[in-house]
Amino acid sequence: MTIAPQQPTLKDAIKQAHSYFESGRFNDCRNLCQQLQTQSPNLPRILHLLALLENKDGHHLKALEYVQAAIKKRAGMLEFHNTLGLVYMALGKPAKAHDAYMKAYELLHDKNESPYLAMIYGNIANSLNVQGKYEEAIAFHKQALSHNDQDPFALWNLAHIHLLHGRFEEGWQGYEYRFQVREMNKLVPKIKHNIPRWDGCALNGKRLLVHDEQGYGDIIQFSRYLPKLAEFGGEIVFETRQPLFGLFKHLSGINKVCLKRDAIHEKMHFDYHIHLCSLPGIFSTTLDNIPARIDNLFVDPDKTAYWSTRIPPGKLRVGIVWTGNLNNTMLRHRSCPLSLLKPLLQIEGVTFIGLQKGEKLGEINELPITMQFPNLGDAFNDFSDTAAVINQLDLVITIDTAIAHLAGALGKPVWMLLSYPPDFRWLLGREDSPWYPSMRIIRQTEYANWQPVIESVTTSLLDRVNSL
Repeated sequence: MTIAPQQPTLKDAIKQAHSYFESGRFNDCRNLCQQLQTQSPNLPRILHLLALLENKDGHHLKALEYVQAAIKKRAGMLEFHNTLGLVYMALGKPAKAHDAYMKAYELLHDKNESPYLAMIYGNIANSLNVQGKYEEAIAFHKQALSHNDQDPFALWNLAHIHLLHGRFEEGWQGYEYRFQVREMNKLVPKIKHNIPRWDGCALNGKRLLVHDEQGYGDIIQFSRYLPKLAEFGGEIVFETRQPLFGLFKHLSGINKVCLKRDAIHEKMHFDYHIHLCSLPGIFSTTLDNIPARIDNLFVDPDKTAYWSTRIPPGKLRVGIVWTGNLNNTMLRHRSCPLSLLKPLLQIEGVTFIGLQKGEKLGEINELPITMQFPNLGDAFNDFSDTAAVINQLDLVITIDTAIAHLAGALGKPVWMLLSYPPDFRWLLGREDSPWYPSMRIIRQTEYANWQPVIESVTTSLLDRVNSL
């Protein structure tokens, strides 16, 4: 006699959906959740999974609807409140995120041993950090460390606070925990080789592989350490991404620059490796000894000649960038809607040149016709094009993006419109940057409020025009 296979129960199906999500099979998870929604509408755990999926895909308002519906069905689930906090953080509402995380904390049955404890402490701390409440954030990170003194998330976030406050010795040490933080996996890929990590020892003719990492701005900023590696007496190979290759191909002190995952790695033996953003720690960098000059980026003379015929003439030519990578939800607050820059754009005697790439280019056409400007950025193939244009401008006005780093690295006057709270590298309360002597920082003093920043930069540009 043949026994029919047992049909999966609803509980089994929900468990399977969770398994799909945890293993990264997001399409399978979504399909199963949608089937279950049709069969048994508004199951709290399925609503919660749908919220996680929508939040991951950048549909934060839809995620908010789902997670609020899940909480309405089952208000006592701390995971739901934690996810509500994540969604509010993605929507740029850290105060509401903090309230949601605190509710999740209240729902912990065991405030000493719960596996969720470190996660919730970390999330509470981050929501405070984004509001500039650094001492309160430190207290929660230390709470997490009191339960696990090797919690990488807490140590890494504490490092950011130390660096922001100029406490570099503690900061660089904790910054190494980025390799253990799940949220950094895409920015700092795991190494799939057994080459020993370099610790700053003399190389004595041995070969060192330096990996680039994180964003383009990080790579430009920390590339200043590459020429210093020649002091250790070895052969230095630097691997980077195609958009930056043209800038770095003639770096002094570097024996070879190659593209990431180039076949060269299969043919060359390396004695050591190091990640680029570990070099400030290797060199024991403090506020007093930052190598402030980056004078060996390559500006292609052929590209300079090409772009010279395309840059509009003018007595004061100003490059402008107003938005960054909108796919990174944690960085969206850095961008400034172009419409807010109208007081700046109506100043007479300034020739604005867009250096912008991406989906926000359409904002130029939404401006009054007298304020519209040519945008060269969408024709750039890589950063060597960007450098060739910036090098021919009088000033760059930009938000916190790779263009700010590139202009600063080229020694070009750059005014950076900095969102609040600032990234660690810009420190607190300063109008200058020890990383870039030609940079001036105009800071937000509260979250998402660009108005005082625009007023300040407009006044400064008017003064610049009147001084010509």
